[in-house]
Amino acid sequence: MTGHLISPQSVPFLFILLQTGDELAELLKRALQIEDGFESVAQWEAYVVTKDHEFRRMIFQMLAESAKHKGMVGDLLKMVNVSSERQIAPLAPARFDFSGKEHLEIMDELYQTEVLMLDTYTLIKESLTGSNIDNILLKGRKEQFLKMLTELISDEGRHALMVSTHQGKMVRIR
Repeated sequence: MTGHLISPQSVPFLFILLQTGDELAELLKRALQIEDGFESVAQWEAYVVTKDHEFRRMIFQMLAESAKHKGMVGDLLKMVNVSSERQIAPLAPARFDFSGKEHLEIMDELYQTEVLMLDTYTLIKESLTGSNIDNILLKGRKEQFLKMLTELISDEGRHALMVSTHQGKMVRIR
């Protein structure tokens, strides 16, 4: 090799295929940590700092659905064929402090957490495409698993859209 550098643009996207239920379980556990330690935290902080009733209502809806999502991810984990219950190191929860920030900054951070969850669930689903999903999931769970994963993707996409359409409509109180 004669000094050729590899740039990120020259490396093609590598499609990830999940091989085992243990791999899928780890991804779902991480999704649960992100759902709880990032998305919910950001939503609650935004809920607290606004005095706009309609915005607070939207955030409350997202909070309720995010709580439902945690349960759904827990249910998805129960459908995965794992060889052992491995523990994963926890992610440090994010700290969101929206005091002193302009509303567009707050909306951007909320949008980023929604897109993070959307990407996470979408990439998990894409990683199952082409995998031997019948060996990764418990017998008879494929249809229900994929339906729930699709619902999570849809909800997170809707959340991202909801936040993006409310940019510029929040009033700071701190």
